[in-house]
Amino acid sequence: MSIVASKDGTMLYTGNLGTSVTLDPANSGTLVQVGKLTKIDNVHLKTFSAPTATPPPDNFNTRPAVASTAAQIGDNAPPIPSLTFHYPVGSSPSQYAFLKVIQFSPRGGGVICNANYTLANVSEIGVEPTHGAAVPASTPANLVAVQFSGVGGDVRIYRQ
Repeated sequence: MSIVASKDGTMLYTGNLGTSVTLDPANSGTLVQVGKLTKIDNVHLKTFSAPTATPPPDNFNTRPAVASTAAQIGDNAPPIPSLTFHYPVGSSPSQYAFLKVIQFSPRGGGVICNANYTLANVSEIGVEPTHGAAVPASTPANLVAVQFSGVGGDVRIYRQ
């Protein structure tokens, strides 16, 4: 996980689906790295199907549904990388290329697929536990869906 912030409010990515933004020395002057690169062990991104029960949204199976896979980060979502983030900032060639990206506005709203900068009411990051780098063969316990609103960036965590 890597986090960067704009020094001057410049938006380096404006929404052409499939566009790769390379943060190289030529444009890295507008960005600053926030914290260190962070590795989270023993988790795998997972795209969850829509909730099966009706609200009130108070648990994993009744959480709010996302509008499309463009508002999800998981093993097969978003379907086409809408933004590829290269790390570290200001280096070429890059050490890592991140295909799962959330772009936050200055007001706190988050967008996963920035093809047309349409805010989703609810976006979701799905996580499942793993043992090392092996993807589980069956659905394990302790699934987690982290949801955030597109407007205010409010966060809710749902566990199963």
